[in-house]
Amino acid sequence: MTPLRRYLLLALAVVAVLVVGVIVALRVVEQPPIGAANPGLVTGRVTLEGRSRFNGVYVTLDRGDGGFDETSADGAFVIRNIPLGWHILRMDMPKYLAVEGRFLASEEVTVLGDLKMLAGDAYGDNIIDILDLALVSRAFGSEPPSDPRADINDNGMVDILDLVLVSKNYDRQGPTDGQNTRIAILPPTLSSVVRDRPVEAKRAADANDPTATWTLSPSKPTYAVGEVVTAALTLDKAAGVYGADIRQAYNEKQLKPRDAEPGTPQVEARVGSLFSQGFSPLNRVEKGEVRLAVSQVSDGARPASGTLLEVTFEVAGCGETVFDSARVLRLTDGKASVIPYNVGKAATLRTPCP
Repeated sequence: MTPLRRYLLLALAVVAVLVVGVIVALRVVEQPPIGAANPGLVTGRVTLEGRSRFNGVYVTLDRGDGGFDETSADGAFVIRNIPLGWHILRMDMPKYLAVEGRFLASEEVTVLGDLKMLAGDAYGDNIIDILDLALVSRAFGSEPPSDPRADINDNGMVDILDLVLVSKNYDRQGPTDGQNTRIAILPPTLSSVVRDRPVEAKRAADANDPTATWTLSPSKPTYAVGEVVTAALTLDKAAGVYGADIRQAYNEKQLKPRDAEPGTPQVEARVGSLFSQGFSPLNRVEKGEVRLAVSQVSDGARPASGTLLEVTFEVAGCGETVFDSARVLRLTDGKASVIPYNVGKAATLRTPCP
C-alpha cells in the first residue's frame, strides 16, 4: 500500500469517527437522558366494567405529589414529569373499586397498558357486599334512579345489568391491581385506600327488631347416620329487612349437603319465603360452610316474618354441628344500613359416636 493511499484511509477513518460523534451528540441533544431535569411520562388505558365510555376516572401518582390526570372517553390518561424509579398509581371512580399499587418506570415512556376497574361498589366503601346489593335491589326498576348510587353502569335506570355487576364482584375488595401484572398491590399498612365498612349495627337490638332462629326438621335430641335433616333459618319482624348475608359453619365430616335442585352445578340452599322475589348473587353449601347472600328486589310489600333459607343434609358420620345465628348473619335495610337483630335459640344436630 502506497503512503498516499494509507493517508487517504486514515483521513477517511478520522472523518467517520467525527461524523459518528456528531450524530451521537445530536441524538443526545434531541433525546436527553431522563432525570430531574428531563423527566419521562406514564400512560395507560382504564376500562370500566359495564360501560362503553370510560371518562371521569381520577388518576393520581404518588399520593398526588407526582401529578394527576382524568381519563378521556376512551379511558386514556397521561401523567408527565416523572423520574425513573418506583411510583404509586391510584385510580378512583364512584361505584367502582379503587385501583392502587406500585409500578416501575424504567424508560422515558412507561406504558402500563389496560387497567380494569371492577364495578358494584354502590355504597362507596371499597367492598362489594350485602350493603351494595340491598341498595341496588331496592332501587331496581326505577328510571330515573330513585337512588343515583344504584345506577352502577350510569345508563339512567336501575336494571338487571346493575344487579349483575354487583353479583359478579360480590365479596371483592379494593384496592385491586387493575388486573394488570405491572401493578404490585401495596401492603395494607401502606395503602391509602380507606375502607369504611359498617360491619356492626349502630345500636343494640331491642324488642322491635327481628329475631333470627335456627330450627331442625325433624327435631330430635340425636340423629343416626343415614338420616336426612333440614336446617332452616327464620326471621320475624322483618318488614324492614331488604338484604341478608349468612355464613353458617357445619361439620363436613358429620353432614353431607344434598342438592336443593338436582342437576345444579353446586349444592345450594333454598331461599325461603321471606325473599321469594329476591335476588341471590351468592349461594353455596360446601367445605363446611353455608354461604348465602340475598336481597329483596324493588320496594314491594313482603311478609313481616318468614324463612330466610333452608338446607338439607344427610348425616354421614358422628359429631356435632351447632346452628347459631349469633355472628353469622348480617341484615340491612334499603338504605345500606346494618339492622340489629336478636339471636334466637340455637339448634344442635348431634350424632353420637359408636
